[in-house]
Amino acid sequence: MNRTHHPSELFEEVLLAIESIPEGCVATYGQIAGIVGTGPRQVAQALRSCPDGRSVPWFRVINSAGKVSEHLSKDRQRELLEQEGIGLENDRVDLEVYGWSEDGE
Repeated sequence: MNRTHHPSELFEEVLLAIESIPEGCVATYGQIAGIVGTGPRQVAQALRSCPDGRSVPWFRVINSAGKVSEHLSKDRQRELLEQEGIGLENDRVDLEVYGWSEDGE
């Protein structure tokens, strides 16, 4: 279900959804997109557009295969996930173990 959003409103909804991912859990771009009613690429765009000084746990958002970023931030993302106790194997997170369920289950 795609809703019509003003870009800044959409980005704010995306960032709020990401801020609700609990410590020690991850969510996929598609999962956040489904919550907000947009596409995974728009989620990535919102993260790239995050205002300086806003503490958004960007590192908890991974791709649908459970892989961390392929960008320059890959090492930092891995480090931050490991600090939260999230195990990685070959830069992959086990979504069955660490995946966030927004309904709390």
